[in-house]
Amino acid sequence: MKVKNYNKEKGSITLFVLISIIFFLIVGVSLYISISNKNIAQTSEVLKIQKEYEVTNEQMEEMYTKVIENQNG
Repeated sequence: MKVKNYNKEKGSITLFVLISIIFFLIVGVSLYISISNKNIAQTSEVLKIQKEYEVTNEQMEEMYTKVIENQNG
């Protein structure tokens, strides 16, 4: 009668599960970092556009004030 040794099989399955968990953790963290960097880039782009809008708005107000002063004065 042959007796099977399951210890090797259990050990290899446990090692496979451990390696799989580590792999998926690395992939998950990489994706999270990638998404975070994309959001940071989008946020900085929005801030840049807002600053340009503010500068343009100030320039338009100055021009409008000059036109009004020239008409009145």
